[in-house]
Amino acid sequence: MNGRMGMGELIAAHRDEREQRGLAPKTREQDGYGYRLLRATGAEWIDELEPDDAYRALAQFAPKTWKPRTRNICIIKAVSTLSWAVKRNRIPTNPWADVDLYEEDEPDRRALSAEEVTQIVDASNPRWRLIFSTYIATLCRRDELRLRVWNDFDAPASALKLPGRKHRGKQRIGTKTKQSRECILGPRLVRKLLALRELDSGELDEPIFPSRMLHLKSVDDGLFLSPSIPRQMLLRVCRKCNIDTTGVDIHSLRCTGATLLADLGVGLDVIERMLGHGLIGRGHSLVLTRYVKRRDPATKAATEKLDELLFA
Repeated sequence: MNGRMGMGELIAAHRDEREQRGLAPKTREQDGYGYRLLRATGAEWIDELEPDDAYRALAQFAPKTWKPRTRNICIIKAVSTLSWAVKRNRIPTNPWADVDLYEEDEPDRRALSAEEVTQIVDASNPRWRLIFSTYIATLCRRDELRLRVWNDFDAPASALKLPGRKHRGKQRIGTKTKQSRECILGPRLVRKLLALRELDSGELDEPIFPSRMLHLKSVDDGLFLSPSIPRQMLLRVCRKCNIDTTGVDIHSLRCTGATLLADLGVGLDVIERMLGHGLIGRGHSLVLTRYVKRRDPATKAATEKLDELLFA
């Protein structure tokens, strides 16, 4: 450890290392919140920081309209930056290690009922009906499906392949856990995706659900849907159907798929495996290695149940 570390030196070193790894725009923005909070303390040196400085600095620059969740992101990112300095042996301890987060008053995310899913599917146009249903059927996270290209769709194997560690430019397009996985697709969904590919003449490197298909704004290279669009469209359809939107966002469709599977009698271990969580109940790895050639019969049966429910 070489003496004291300055605030500017910390932020610059942390940002440089993070940029070399490649960051999604949202992650870069959230990192910026943390840097802004650290600068707002007015401390020139890291060892001058006190836990209460975090709240004082937030009170200075955070708009009154910011919700507790946004304020917590600032704290979490700042604490993470300081922890990085500890791991790199640049400072002895994290002065904000014990800073408490604000109590969040936002509603918990909720799953939609089978009746609500039916209403949403019936009220959506054919393209959004397929998108919403695919989110539910695959249990994908928002970007795991939004950033998929036709090369990820394996029709003969009835699977959608989700890469683990993969980037497009500086944007990470792999899974949240950075572990590859396969989403087994039911026969009805496979047929609908094949029909869509034939209709749109999609090249292998083009998105399965491109912005041009939906006549909406896009990001990146003009092909992919903006991250906020699926949520906006879901909420619009919910309001059209007089469905309570409290706790509803695009991730609710992932929760909905898992809940519907549980209601259909599928085992929790199978659902957890389909969700792609890093670990399951007893700490076993969720990811099947590439050396396992046969499909899990329980996962296939569960997929077919959901496929029949959504695409009957």
